[in-house]
Amino acid sequence: MRDAGNAPYANLLAETELKRLQKNPSSISVVRSNLEDFVEQRNGIVPADIYGRIALLDLMGTTNQDSFEKDIQKAIDTDPKDPFYYILWALYKESVYDHYGAEAMADQALRLDGRHWPTYYVRSIAKGFRNSTRKTMADCDTAIKRGGRNYSYVLAYRARLERVFAGRHDYVDFEPNDHDDTINSTINGFYRDVAQLKRKIKK
Repeated sequence: MRDAGNAPYANLLAETELKRLQKNPSSISVVRSNLEDFVEQRNGIVPADIYGRIALLDLMGTTNQDSFEKDIQKAIDTDPKDPFYYILWALYKESVYDHYGAEAMADQALRLDGRHWPTYYVRSIAKGFRNSTRKTMADCDTAIKRGGRNYSYVLAYRARLERVFAGRHDYVDFEPNDHDDTINSTINGFYRDVAQLKRKIKK
């Protein structure tokens, strides 16, 4: 199904709508509608990337949980071996403060690809906001070492960890906006960087 939906136009559409969103951040509903129109025109036979982008737009906007779960499930059904879609689900769970649920979904992604750096990053977020100090730092450092060093939102989160986990016995609370800022910057960054963050498993 993934190959059948590998329409060349899909990449062009995704890039066009990304530029629209970057130019006007309030155009989420328009971008989402345009992607959904594309899905409808192709009778649902589109790359998983399109469903993943729609799910990310759900996270950016005010779309309800049912809509997000429907969209992300379509992405997973289309490409069940790509860990990226499982970490989007983990991000959703973390956005509603379900730290353990987010961590479990990230663990599921790691079973698909144990070297996928965005998964370590998202799992680090889940662990960090439930105050699992040592494991949080280890996951974040793994993410940075394997590719996350090139992404500003990863480095910003690492800086927050350095402030909060100043030492093994020197822990201070996150600031009130740390959680939502981390989640929002990650969601927006993931949407912008989808093409670089997805990782296919060779058959």
